[in-house]
Amino acid sequence: MEPDKRLARIALALPTALAAVCLSCFPDAIQIVFCSDREGNSEIYVMNDDGTGVRRITNNESDEFDTAVSPDGRWVAFASYRDGNPEVYVMRIDGTSTVRLTNHPGLDVNPEWSPDGTLIAFESDRDGDRDIWLVNAVGRDLRQLTFNTASDGGPDWSPDGSLIAFQSDRTGQFDIWTMTPTGDDPRNLTSDAPRDFSPSWSPDGRQLVFLSERDGPQELYLMSPDGGNIERLTNTSDENHEPDWSPDGMRITFASRRATSLEILVVGADGSNLVALTNDSTMDRGPTWLPGSRIR
Repeated sequence: MEPDKRLARIALALPTALAAVCLSCFPDAIQIVFCSDREGNSEIYVMNDDGTGVRRITNNESDEFDTAVSPDGRWVAFASYRDGNPEVYVMRIDGTSTVRLTNHPGLDVNPEWSPDGTLIAFESDRDGDRDIWLVNAVGRDLRQLTFNTASDGGPDWSPDGSLIAFQSDRTGQFDIWTMTPTGDDPRNLTSDAPRDFSPSWSPDGRQLVFLSERDGPQELYLMSPDGGNIERLTNTSDENHEPDWSPDGMRITFASRRATSLEILVVGADGSNLVALTNDSTMDRGPTWLPGSRIR
């Protein structure tokens, strides 16, 4: 069966299938999906938002990485080497019903769902350099959004779906940009000499968190969608990665380098209450919140 037909049938069966998956809403018990090589190669795991209840949800000989949870919390988009080179896949949140969305000898990584769950933006070098592409959730209607000889990547949708934030070195250094979902009206939000990258929108659309080396190591910063009101959020003196807002906008999770490992941390949106969720001397990275539900 063709992948898009298979996924379409799965989507039609969701109301019945979800009972078997055992997803229940727990407003104050949100979970975090992340990647880890704690059992060998990089696999996808889920844990409670206090670091307990770690559970593996993929089991593949190839590396799985770059996870993104769908807005309804039922699906995970991710990148994987399982078919030889990095491609974008989707699966149910329990690790079943995996479907490949892209099929190209190039690099397809960093998938991100649109707010309505119908589209996935991703990063690809299939045209010779890193650009941002768009595909629908069943693998059809592939479109290229950026056509730049520089490196464009790390897409993240605004909550209302009107903009995509991304990182680009088209001016000679990595800065944060926004564009429309058609690739129009690109706007440079940061223009300082150090690298600014890995943007993530707050749930209310009023702020972006991003990584920057403007004060030394990669720390988390906040800014307004127009590039103003930049403020430093963390001061860890470590190399931080991949920030992601909690669904209620109160916390931000990210990966942080600790000696020879990467660990998952959370911090309040005001910079308070920095807590490490993992501490296992392995590579734990790519945390993303599972909105409003948990796997039992």
